[in-house]
Amino acid sequence: GTYVRKGASGATTVKSFAARWLNKRTNRTAKDDARNLEHVLWRPFASQRIEDVRPHHVIQLVKDLQATVSKRTGKPLSSKSVSNIYGTLHTMFRDARIDGAISVEPCVLPRGTINRRKKQKRTPYAPEEVLKFLSLDMPEDLRVLAALAFFTGMREGELAGLTWSSWVRDAKPLGALHVDAQYSGQVLKTEDEAGEQSRRVPVHPILAEILSEWHREGFELQHCTKPKASLPLLPRKGVHHHTKSSLYKMWRRACLAATVDNRSLHSTRHTFTSLTRRGGARKDVVERITHNAKGDIVDEYTTWDWAPLCEVVLCLNEAVLD
Repeated sequence: GTYVRKGASGATTVKSFAARWLNKRTNRTAKDDARNLEHVLWRPFASQRIEDVRPHHVIQLVKDLQATVSKRTGKPLSSKSVSNIYGTLHTMFRDARIDGAISVEPCVLPRGTINRRKKQKRTPYAPEEVLKFLSLDMPEDLRVLAALAFFTGMREGELAGLTWSSWVRDAKPLGALHVDAQYSGQVLKTEDEAGEQSRRVPVHPILAEILSEWHREGFELQHCTKPKASLPLLPRKGVHHHTKSSLYKMWRRACLAATVDNRSLHSTRHTFTSLTRRGGARKDVVERITHNAKGDIVDEYTTWDWAPLCEVVLCLNEAVLD
């Protein structure tokens, strides 16, 4: 009865367990987990034996985090940041219990300890603002970004994950974009064990024209290489996939060039939904374009599947162009 499995001895501290735990993380948010724990592992809290940590230690840690001033912003950490750090810590202690390093999970907070602000309701861009982004006076790469965002309703990461092979030009009545990855080929945000799958998004005629011009000469003029199937449809410098940061900066440049106030790139998704609904599209059909499939993937060559989705995208004609 005296045997103690390696790694679960009394000398195991929060810091040493965290190092091993992070080293084994292969999930999509592993880098974020490491970044979150950086706020914890330099504190006295991390020097405790992991089996000695109790709820009052975690509560005090959360209070310390709430009082911490960010070096980057010069302001206290936001409620969202504190919540994210606590969430990572909670997951780590859950795994520690599964691993046998602790017998009781200490991450139990009184209600209201962390008050995350409610998400602000996003305001869609107005039709006249959308037209500014599509102006011929816009730099071509920024115009392509705006057209993709406003005419597809894709998430930011999905825009970054598109390659030239994603574009199917010969589908009728409209071409298609296969949405099957996000940043740098990562799995889709909502793809999980429930069976959610990639989806097909119709390509509006205006978007098709802009993409054709970009393919014909704009891409090569800007990136000094011809567009190949494996290359990002909208790359950053060096013909690499955009990161969340680089795509956000690109969108800010687009807003400045179009002289439109930045409501966030994600608001283009709300704009697509609002304008198609205004043009007469049904909500359930719009969601088949903006959300990943939970059943069979739509076949862009089957009229029964594809035509209703194309009609949704063409509703933008009435809402934006008329």
